[in-house]
Amino acid sequence: MMQRQRMEWLLAWMQKYGSADVLNRDLVDEYLSVSGANFKIVFFGAPKCPQLGSDLSRMARLGYDKRRTTGIGDGLCHQGFPRWVWSYSPGKFAKYLAPE
Repeated sequence: MMQRQRMEWLLAWMQKYGSADVLNRDLVDEYLSVSGANFKIVFFGAPKCPQLGSDLSRMARLGYDKRRTTGIGDGLCHQGFPRWVWSYSPGKFAKYLAPE
């Protein structure tokens, strides 16, 4: 799957389900299924997929999505989870990323 197609898919996913982040197991599993991206299995949580993080970050730089930090509470950071993660939602230029 080409990068533009992946970004279109991510935007459609966000419009359907809400914000996206690399720790969302449902998002990561679906993304891996449609994109065929490389990943690494981790003990807890969603598989690590560098391509997903890269696509979301690129979309934010281009204005297709916007990002904010989301804290992860309940002491999970001591179980291998980070204290915060970037969370993405559709941005002001999302309408320009419509499928061709």
